[in-house]
Amino acid sequence: MSNRIHIALPSARELKRESGWKHLGTSKHAYYAVRCHFVMRDRQLNQPVKMGEVVDAYTSVKGLEQKRTHTVKVEHTTVNLKEAIRQSLLEEEAIAEFTSALSLGLGSEMFGKIAGEIAMKAQARLSESFSHTFKVQSSHTVRQEDTVSWEFTVDPKEFPEGSTIVLTKAYKRHAYDFYLAFVDYLKVEYVRRSVFSKLERVKSPPPTYPRPSNIIKCNLPLASIQFWTLLKDTYLPINEKVYQNEVEDPLEIEVLPLIDDRPFHVAVSVKPSLYKLSNLAFPLKR
Repeated sequence: MSNRIHIALPSARELKRESGWKHLGTSKHAYYAVRCHFVMRDRQLNQPVKMGEVVDAYTSVKGLEQKRTHTVKVEHTTVNLKEAIRQSLLEEEAIAEFTSALSLGLGSEMFGKIAGEIAMKAQARLSESFSHTFKVQSSHTVRQEDTVSWEFTVDPKEFPEGSTIVLTKAYKRHAYDFYLAFVDYLKVEYVRRSVFSKLERVKSPPPTYPRPSNIIKCNLPLASIQFWTLLKDTYLPINEKVYQNEVEDPLEIEVLPLIDDRPFHVAVSVKPSLYKLSNLAFPLKR
């Protein structure tokens, strides 16, 4: 599993079409996009490995030391967590309110540039509400079947006749530390240069190099998304008498506040840029 996962909303595929952009105000010829770039940092929690459901069992025979090899097919159901989080973000009102608040800074009097004060207030509101309202549903699941062989020795001194040894799945608790890394935005407007000319596409703020002028760095911690990870190559044999299922719901997802005092920075690399995507969504002239 990669240590960092990036999610951009809206996606580049959406922004290649005019329908992926929003109208600015009441104008029929002004559009905008505010794109949020989220980063999830995968972290293994400092908790012991937990036993899950039983996948196989063997009963001992009186007075006989037995070396056995069992082969069993095991089915796993896991959550496509990245897709589940993406879908949850699309439905999250706090994100919609955040992007809507930023769009207020794209009026013509601002020349398409979002003021720092507006961005700071919008981030503060997002940070305050996100961890209380954000939920991730385990509806995006993937099924997989593996063949597992396990070899074990049954000592009759340890396992009286009729004792049952069970083989269980093993789970480890992980977390995605979830940040809003940065935001990029763009306003596209059609203006008429003269009475006799066609409407011409104008972008603001205009592109600048090497540092883009349409990016707001945030590095804003939002939540800690905690979940179970199946250790696919690890199975735990144990006496059935002491067995206890410690992972009742392997698909359980918790969203907790993220308290992180460590500095977190991610390189601002946006490809394709909104400038390039707007070329695909909007013709030069109308």
